Amino acid sequence: MLVALSKAYSGYVSHSEIYRGTAKTESLYKPGDKVEVIVLSVDKTNRDIDLSMKIPVYDKTRNWKVGTQVQGTITDINPHGIWVNIAPGIDGRLLDQNIKEERSGLFGLGGMKKPTMQTGMTIVATIISIKPDRKNPDKMNYELQYVRAVK
Repeated sequence: MLVALSKAYSGYVSHSEIYRGTAKTESLYKPGDKVEVIVLSVDKTNRDIDLSMKIPVYDKTRNWKVGTQVQGTITDINPHGIWVNIAPGIDGRLLDQNIKEERSGLFGLGGMKKPTMQTGMTIVATIISIKPDRKNPDKMNYELQYVRAVK
């Protein structure tokens, strides 16, 4: 991603230097968006400036650990799980076995059943696992357990 630093200078942010989870970079930003970057390197000979959007101070995931509750929006439901956007560009996976049955019906008298999940729905979940991605060790995979829907 090319970023204009001034009228005279621009720098390049590689895909690996953007927090994006499973989202495509093109879907997160559009021309004209303002972004915060740090300079990784400057090559005066080739006039190249390498940038990063991975700024530790702004990384809300740095304090996440197993047991942390997060709020997110369901972005996809497929046979591999329910994908929940828990931070800009970061998705967590919610497996069916991590959704507990709840009382349903009027006054909870309708018996026990799992809540219905829909794309666009906002939920609260607990992080139950944080592991490096097998293909990209710089990326973390978050497994979630459903807590409740946000009304």
